[in-house]
Amino acid sequence: MSIIGKKFLNLFNKPAKRKVKGKAAKPFDEAAHIGIFYTWEDKAKEEAVEKMANFFRQTKQTELLCFNPSKEPVETEHETVSYNELSSLGKFNSDALNAFLKKPFDYFFVFDFDLNEVSRYTLIHTAANFRVGIHSEAEMEYFELMIGIHKSAGFHNFAEQTVKYIKEIR
Repeated sequence: MSIIGKKFLNLFNKPAKRKVKGKAAKPFDEAAHIGIFYTWEDKAKEEAVEKMANFFRQTKQTELLCFNPSKEPVETEHETVSYNELSSLGKFNSDALNAFLKKPFDYFFVFDFDLNEVSRYTLIHTAANFRVGIHSEAEMEYFELMIGIHKSAGFHNFAEQTVKYIKEIR
């Protein structure tokens, strides 16, 4: 991991840098492609992410990408990206991340209570039409839809609330 690369990453993570502007959400029933990005924390979060992904997989093409913030490998069956793939200039040399960001997801979910620099990077560089995450006054410019929930409710509750609200988009 490059300390300088991390500084550049933070410097360039401004919502105004987004090339693809968010659009109005198409009705959930018409959406075909779902993207889920999350930061690895523990097995409980992994289970909540998988539960939400399984709901989407019933009717939608669903792809997941996990950010591993540690130097140790994590137990996930999804593709991962880590700081090891960050260059000194703040660019990621990750085929998995770059391919993920180019996909025109109808809905793009960030499954993190607190955004980190990599979450912000994905939100800025994604080709997705509609970005969904947890409500935060400081992060409002990154999303088209924010789900209000207290962090102490946990990731399973966040997954349930997200599914509940997304199904209502008509």
